[in-house]
Amino acid sequence: MTCFATRTETFSLSHAGNSLRWQEWDDVYIVFQPSSAETHVFNETTALILKCLEQGSRSIEAVKDWTEAALEVGRGDLAEEDF
Repeated sequence: MTCFATRTETFSLSHAGNSLRWQEWDDVYIVFQPSSAETHVFNETTALILKCLEQGSRSIEAVKDWTEAALEVGRGDLAEEDF
């Protein structure tokens, strides 16, 4: 994955990322990745970003906008450097 220094770069999931198995548990998401046999624990924001990327590559700004909408926060409320 690239360094996210400019707005022109994009996030994308590898082929392995498209086969994730999800389980929501209270306010966390348990995600099993069969290709590596690893289990990950994500918060809601990270889970939303990964769900967005399952639909295809997105620019940082598009992922940020989508995440803000999904979390129902105001546009610009999430700091870009957090992405």
